Amino acid sequence: MTLALDLINRNFVGELAKGQPLYEKTPSDARQVLETLQKHVPAPDIAQDYIDVPLGSGSVKTVIFRPENANRDIPSIFYTHGGGWILGGAPSAFGSLMEDLSRQTGAAVIFPHFSPAPEKQYPSQFEESFAVLKYMVEHGDMHHLKTETMSFAGDSAEHNLQDFQGGTISLTERTMDWMIDAFIPNKPDRCNSLTSPLSFSSDEELAQFPPTTLFLSGADPLIGEGEAFGLRLQKNGVDTSILRADGQIHDYVMLEPIRQTATARAVVELAAAHLKRGLV
Repeated sequence: MTLALDLINRNFVGELAKGQPLYEKTPSDARQVLETLQKHVPAPDIAQDYIDVPLGSGSVKTVIFRPENANRDIPSIFYTHGGGWILGGAPSAFGSLMEDLSRQTGAAVIFPHFSPAPEKQYPSQFEESFAVLKYMVEHGDMHHLKTETMSFAGDSAEHNLQDFQGGTISLTERTMDWMIDAFIPNKPDRCNSLTSPLSFSSDEELAQFPPTTLFLSGADPLIGEGEAFGLRLQKNGVDTSILRADGQIHDYVMLEPIRQTATARAVVELAAAHLKRGLV
């Protein structure tokens, strides 16, 4: 499979292979690996507003990325991040991608910092993300956001568990098992349309999806599930594009060492164009 990678991805995978696998680390140590990998200087043209969205007796930390020069109410994109529900909670891990999307769309990107597993497990992350979405729809004007119409984006686990099988390169079967067991240890909970939409969503549920674009990595163990989900959406009348980026590993548009490949840049530009179109 490594022969199918472009040079930058291949070199990155070679470096990853020298380290201890994530599934052998504690969740805390694994998070530190990603945060170290993702260190970057925040862009001066994109502001970050931190708010606490109320939920029960607590709150959900949320970051709003927006163009620094925005002086009016602007459209909104709601982004739920990947990381197998364990990693990526720190907004800095996804900062560069959020900055690109905000800059290229002129919109605010709402980034809920939901609680990681295994400290919290299913359905806490879903409840926290929905609480942020509901709050923004109802109170977006307080934060100078337009939320009557929104675009939605996400990556990796945020397209949900699907049917994890196989694995190679940087995302392996053992890593995915580690993530699933941490997030949703009760196996019956894995058998519903929230946790595995490919297998358990009804045609009626899928028909309600908005126009959708799926960006798949050519060297990704989840490519089959992504294609199958896109085809199910198409079958149910949803305007769905399925696009594959050859030579790229999982989460190639987010990972700092590889996100500046020509392919990754082109995919982000196309994603931003589709998200912007949804805001009209």
